[in-house]
Parts: sequence; C-alpha cells; structure tokens
Amino acid sequence: MTDLKALREMSLEALKQRSTELVKDRVKLRFKRCVGEMSQTHQFAALRKERARIETIIRERGQTDE
Repeated sequence: MTDLKALREMSLEALKQRSTELVKDRVKLRFKRCVGEMSQTHQFAALRKERARIETIIRERGQTDE
C-alpha cells in the first residue's frame, strides 16, 4: 500500500497505471476468494481505499487543469 504523500508525487500517467493494476489485483483476489484460497480478507478494503485515493487525486488534478 502506498502512502498519500507518495501518491501525490506520482505523475498522472503513473497514477492511472497504478489504478488499473489495483483493479486487476482486486479481480485476482475475488477469484481466490471464490476458490477458497484467500485467508487475508482485509486486502479487499485496502485495495478499494487505495484506488479511491488515486481516483480522488486524479480528479483533483483534472479540476485544477481546467
């Protein structure tokens, strides 16, 4: 998990790339949960929150560019 300061220092392209990586990771976790291999269910919330932080930063930067 990346801290907020590091996320704010990332470029817009890197943020978008990290967001897509988190979506892919979440799909993998969902599959593991269905199969029954997942033991750390807290990872769902952590991924969801990190993606929300990234999307918020992207949205903030988009508003300042206009």
